[in-house]
Amino acid sequence: MKQRNYGIDLLRIIAMFFVVIFHMLLTGGVLESVETNINFAIGCVLIAIVGCAIDCYALTTGYVWFSEEKKPLKFSKYISMWFLVEFYSLFGYLIIYCWNSKFVNIKELVRAIFPVLSKQYWYFSAYTGLFFMIPLLNRFVRNMKLEMLKKVFVCIGIISCLCVLSKCFATDPFGLNNGASFLWLAILYVLGACIKKFDIPNRVKIWNVIKIAIFCIVFSAVSKFTIIKLTNYFFGKTKASEIFLSATSPTMLCIALSIFMICVRMTVKEWMKKTIEFLASSAFSVYLFHEHLLIREMIMVNQYNWIAKLNAFLMLIALVANALLIFGIGIFIDKIRILIFRLLRIDKLSQNIERKIETIVAKFKVEEKQGELMK
Repeated sequence: MKQRNYGIDLLRIIAMFFVVIFHMLLTGGVLESVETNINFAIGCVLIAIVGCAIDCYALTTGYVWFSEEKKPLKFSKYISMWFLVEFYSLFGYLIIYCWNSKFVNIKELVRAIFPVLSKQYWYFSAYTGLFFMIPLLNRFVRNMKLEMLKKVFVCIGIISCLCVLSKCFATDPFGLNNGASFLWLAILYVLGACIKKFDIPNRVKIWNVIKIAIFCIVFSAVSKFTIIKLTNYFFGKTKASEIFLSATSPTMLCIALSIFMICVRMTVKEWMKKTIEFLASSAFSVYLFHEHLLIREMIMVNQYNWIAKLNAFLMLIALVANALLIFGIGIFIDKIRILIFRLLRIDKLSQNIERKIETIVAKFKVEEKQGELMK
């Protein structure tokens, strides 16, 4: 029986909590509403810490899905995830309809029914493309030697640095969209798979990893604070303040890798395991809940400006408390969703659909072989 990696589960929980704080700071309007330098500095540090959330979560996908053994792609995993996303997509519109029906129309309902094509959730749309590439990416990593690993890290580092430079010209030459893209998820998948294959967490000194993370956090926060002050002074408006804070920047990537290494190496106490299992199974649903296009308007967009008016200590407390509240509500709703899915036997349905797909694929293979024999 495969041993569960509680460090990876813990990282997924942390990443989703970071996502909530990140959205509160930016979408919620906290960072743009601060009135004192100390509050703004704290906001910059927090953005530098939580900005790596996408990278952290995507790295775990490669680490979990990679295997040295060649295994068939489990379509039931994706199908179950599709049902999960579909539930939240439709559930969100039901909540909005009960709250104020004028916000829901046929166009929005169609978007809910087709979450991948409509990009209701960008991460799931990007993950859909990634999922069907997993066998190829796994084969690539399986054939990789240690010498090639160094080249892969250098190439990714160069791409990340070029992304920083491109911010100065307001361009996106690689189509990475600040990390919100299939291509960036694929890059992170390869990184996560390489870390697993070569057991990198056990090859590095954790104290050095911690020092790198602290340096990158401080550098990213100071860069944002400094760039905003300088561009406002010389140009009268803010320019390129996010160059070291997007998911594709080398500093965010280093922070994500550092946190990843620490969590993988972490020894989880027995008393923590049940709590981690309970939260990890619903962590992704927190994102699906609070980032629904219409629910976000109701509970997130410019809803936390008031936090910026508090003193530095209270601002921190209020941010964490409200993030915990959103996170907790998301977990609670998902536990109800899990019960509903058990009653509807969604896992069984996903497996049945998978078998149907495998039967169709096998039939095509038989017909193809018969055609070759007749030639």
